[in-house]
Amino acid sequence: MLFPTGVLFFGLLPFSQLAVDTSDQCTVVEGKDFHTSMNADVLSYITPDSPLYIHLSFQNHDYFYHRDILETNNHHTTHYKTRKNTHSNITYSLPIVIPEGWNRLKVRAIDKKITLQWTNGNDEVSLLALTLDLLLAKVFLRGNFAVCSGDSPEWDVKESNVTIQLQPLQSNQLLEVTGNGSLIVDHKTSPESRKEFANTTLRIKTWQKDSHSIININEKDEGDQGTNMTNKIPRPHLTVRSKGGVTHLRLYLSDGVNCENESDILQGFNTVVTYITIVSGIALMCTCVFNIVVYSSAKMTERQTGQNRKEDHQKLGLSLRRLLG
Repeated sequence: MLFPTGVLFFGLLPFSQLAVDTSDQCTVVEGKDFHTSMNADVLSYITPDSPLYIHLSFQNHDYFYHRDILETNNHHTTHYKTRKNTHSNITYSLPIVIPEGWNRLKVRAIDKKITLQWTNGNDEVSLLALTLDLLLAKVFLRGNFAVCSGDSPEWDVKESNVTIQLQPLQSNQLLEVTGNGSLIVDHKTSPESRKEFANTTLRIKTWQKDSHSIININEKDEGDQGTNMTNKIPRPHLTVRSKGGVTHLRLYLSDGVNCENESDILQGFNTVVTYITIVSGIALMCTCVFNIVVYSSAKMTERQTGQNRKEDHQKLGLSLRRLLG
């Protein structure tokens, strides 16, 4: 594929000053082009069979003859380079093993530099930092990804089949179904069990059996056992399409059960802390009252003792006057 040549001046901005290309909505795409310098938050589905590709074109050079491609999977990044008729590649081992499934990445590219980071909450790990031999003109991402700051991948489903990549290492997930269409889940192993879903939330449970993945689907508020389907590959996914309109899907990578348990634990912990605080307050109050009582008693005793001493002195003085009188 040939790309038009041209000159794009990026300037000399450091990475920290690049505007972040991001969005709260994580609509999954298979490709996106960046025509300027790049500073993007990316939610990407990464497995050995589904890497993230970063294609690079260069100023004043035709992409067909001068191009770089970075292929990142869970264990390494391979840098493919084409310079006219010369092709080469080098593989870099990653400092961590990226978990299979949906991951948060930061991709930055400007002038002759490109960096790739893996993020998880407040943790960040630098995966790759390269200095290129030519000035960047464009960056192209390819794979299954969304340029966004969120953690829940989303899809707009029409009549054509769409593959929903589930989180391989998460046994419980929620799939929110909205829009003006009905969602049809392709059930290859049991077509007669195919169901349509509209404006609901599906609870999805997955587990492994030999080299296959088993998926159980039922509506969140239903009490039945749902519908089981089998994938012939170990990584679970759904093939879906929409009927009667566009269906919007949002995958929550946890069904909330763990979060609810954590909430219960936190609530219990807060209750204990509150109880301890109350008891400590009562104990402190009792201590203060006790100290006041003791202090008051000591003062009364001191005053009584002083009064007694005064009376004794008066009696002693009276006795001496009588003796001397």
